[in-house]
Amino acid sequence: MPAQSAGGIRYGASETFLEPLRDDQVGAAAAALHPQVVRKLSLLGERVGRSKALGTLRESVEAALALLQRDLDAIAAEAAAIWVYSQDIALELERDDGAQRDRAMMSEPLPPDARMALEGVVSIFPVFARQFPVCRELDDEQAAWRRTREVEAVVADIVESAALKAVIRETVAELLRHYTPPAGEGVQADKKARAGVVSARNLVIAAVAAVCGAAGTAALPAVEVVSEEVGHAAVDAVGGREALSRKIHDWITDEKTPIEALLADAPPDMRRAIMDNIRALKDGPAPWQSPPPERKPPG
Repeated sequence: MPAQSAGGIRYGASETFLEPLRDDQVGAAAAALHPQVVRKLSLLGERVGRSKALGTLRESVEAALALLQRDLDAIAAEAAAIWVYSQDIALELERDDGAQRDRAMMSEPLPPDARMALEGVVSIFPVFARQFPVCRELDDEQAAWRRTREVEAVVADIVESAALKAVIRETVAELLRHYTPPAGEGVQADKKARAGVVSARNLVIAAVAAVCGAAGTAALPAVEVVSEEVGHAAVDAVGGREALSRKIHDWITDEKTPIEALLADAPPDMRRAIMDNIRALKDGPAPWQSPPPERKPPG
């Protein structure tokens, strides 16, 4: 699949799920940095050890190492996860900065050897992540984000409802759970919050594009955030993706799916286009059904 064209995770329709799009572009810099990142993450893992107090940091390091043990082509297919893990680990450094400044905080400062290893990872992991186009886009677009807590609050509901309706695979849902906006403040927290909101919106846009077919995607002013492949592979009336079409229809027309809340601070044209499409799906025949015969006036 083609690389993503803008921030957040992008989705395309397979036969049965909305799937994250791949980012296959790996350069020489990524190949050079790869072993250094693995070495520094491994050292951090050793320094963190099995400490219960450092459980969140340890989990992030272990998840990152599990992915980075693979070859670069396999890593490129999971490029969005690279960015998530780099943000999680950088967020731990921000939290420790706060703990170092204010010893009255709930969290204890990191031991000096763990702190030094963490600084080593943060000095190189984000640089490695930015070798992948999707990570650069995520980083650049999320850096200057004004957070809206009411919108952030529904991101988890969007993800869980999509997983419950089997619109996305459980493995994709697990990745998106890492994008759930954190409660903390700071540059890394803000960037991760932005990524969570944008990725959830992209999922909704891809769903509308897939279930409404070509006419639906043409009506979306912000269709550029959905890959061209999604529009061209949209579900038709008797296509092979009827099962996916039914699942998406059930998900986005469910009153419990907080799509309108998710779009509260979205650009007005995007919000209107998506909600108009969803209302049309609620009021009209399902895309896989034939429309009712046109009534002719008597006479």
